[in-house]
Amino acid sequence: MNKRLLSATSLLLLCVHALYLSGYLQEEPSIDLAEERLEEAFSAVKEAEIAGADESELVELVNRLNEALSLIEMARKGVEHDVSRSIEISEAVIKEAGELKALALDRSFKLRITAFCLVPILSAITTFSLNYIYEWWRRREVKRLLRMIAKKKERS
Repeated sequence: MNKRLLSATSLLLLCVHALYLSGYLQEEPSIDLAEERLEEAFSAVKEAEIAGADESELVELVNRLNEALSLIEMARKGVEHDVSRSIEISEAVIKEAGELKALALDRSFKLRITAFCLVPILSAITTFSLNYIYEWWRRREVKRLLRMIAKKKERS
């Protein structure tokens, strides 16, 4: 009976110790995980900015990043805050920044295609317009010169 009590007590202590360690270890990685997600979110927002995303939408994402950062800082100081909320915010920002980046790249691609198509068309219009203007000016000058010759012959 004594052995059973001793082994049951040892098992109970091991379980309590394991629960303590799992709770302790789980809290630290969650803060580290939240910081990693925050860094990923910041990188995603920076990539969206480089891609040319709309500035007003980026400001909203940055405000949410600041909120996630403040939650992490409060958790580091020991104030009871849900670090998982910071992770959720960061993951949502990563997703939205990816969407903004895709939209910006799509807009940029369409703009490049439009410019690529318009440049030859505008070049042709300019060339034909300048050619027409030159021909008109040349005919006008030839007519003016012929009138001057005709007036000179009339005088003589």
